[in-house]
Amino acid sequence: MLDDYAAVLESAIHAAAALREQAGQVVLEAMANPLGAGAAVGALSAIAGAWASLRAEVDLAAARAAAALGSPGGGDASGGPQGSPEKDEKSDYGWWSWLSGKETKNTKDRTAYTDEEWARLKEQADGTGVWGDTHQGHIGDCYLLASLQAYSMTPEGQQFLRDHVQWDDTAADGAGAFVVTLYDDGKEVTVEVQSQYDKGLQGESSLLDIYERAYGIHVGGNDLDNGGQGEEAMEHVSGQEAHHIDTHGGSGFLGWPWWDDHKYTDEEWNEIDQAVEDNKPVVAGTAGGDFNGADNAVVSATVDTNGSGSNKIDSGDAQGNYKLVKGHVYTVVDVDDDYVTLKNPWGYNKDQADGQSDNGLIQITREDYEKYFNRTDIGSPY
Repeated sequence: MLDDYAAVLESAIHAAAALREQAGQVVLEAMANPLGAGAAVGALSAIAGAWASLRAEVDLAAARAAAALGSPGGGDASGGPQGSPEKDEKSDYGWWSWLSGKETKNTKDRTAYTDEEWARLKEQADGTGVWGDTHQGHIGDCYLLASLQAYSMTPEGQQFLRDHVQWDDTAADGAGAFVVTLYDDGKEVTVEVQSQYDKGLQGESSLLDIYERAYGIHVGGNDLDNGGQGEEAMEHVSGQEAHHIDTHGGSGFLGWPWWDDHKYTDEEWNEIDQAVEDNKPVVAGTAGGDFNGADNAVVSATVDTNGSGSNKIDSGDAQGNYKLVKGHVYTVVDVDDDYVTLKNPWGYNKDQADGQSDNGLIQITREDYEKYFNRTDIGSPY
């Protein structure tokens, strides 16, 4: 695993150097020819997207190497599961973790569940309760929530998540806790959960809150809050392989052209379409999208305006101008010949005037998907 990480790091160093050199050349050419400033801005935006993807590749390789070396929550030497239980904490523990760099201002505050919440969560875990929905809070874990939302799209996916959460009266030194099974490189890791993040998922508590807290315990609040890739989240949640495709022309930087054309090939479109049709978890990210330096882009889109509450856009829903958010991850719900339907883990989308839609569903053209969603992550079937 260390050899793999070293190889990724070495290649990334060379790629980063080439990106720096190219960016410098673009700036010099723009200074020499001010009329080419517009093209230079586009080129620098593409370079920035490539840089973001490069960092993500290195971060993922580093996380896998750390897990293999036995970082907190990793498997033991025998290859069996190793727990990372959450113990009762003093009131200032979260603050200390924040000051020491283990937590962030968004993850340091947690609240224990009430008896009423425990009862509702147990009903969700045994399949008798209503499944929860995602309403992302202040924690920067859209990559995780979009992935959990992808599993939640079908009854089979919901059951898959339930199967990895068990109530244990003897856990947490006899106080009782939900025990969540996560994975590191396919090895089981059990995490005990007794509380939820104050600034995590909003609304009525659900098993998705349990997963969010378990993931944060396992990888650390700092890593949870600092963004990531759906591919990594799916592998931690399922123990199965995931992969991604992107508009750079390949799934690794050795295959990238230096200029991102923001296009998926026909083969890649077919792969995305088939993955959705097969009910595989699919999410899409905008970190390297063509936003021309802006934090969002306004596009013509259709959202759930008729309050149906379904995960499909239908004839009763209205079209309008809505914002796509840069540096965000959405769940891919449906793909056809003309449109892609996504679901925002915020639980809503903003229109041009910052008004909020219901449900989080948004249907955009395939052209806009290519332009703004430079990366699509695909998990294994459950």
